[in-house]
Amino acid sequence: MGLTVLKTRTFYWVSQIGMLAGTLVYVNAGTQLAKIESLSGILSPALVGSFALIGVFPIIAKKIVEYFPHAQ
Repeated sequence: MGLTVLKTRTFYWVSQIGMLAGTLVYVNAGTQLAKIESLSGILSPALVGSFALIGVFPIIAKKIVEYFPHAQ
């Protein structure tokens, strides 16, 4: 950021939008972890799905970024 002509305000709001999706994925996983009441809860569909989403999220984000043309 310090070596570009990008305005601080623009950098901030774009960064917040970019981090929002990842934050939601991790908050969802944490919420599912908090709901575990027994050992069998570890294999609940919601928890397994949350961790699968954490694993797949970077791939999805990369595909979304690749979809948009790069500004030159």
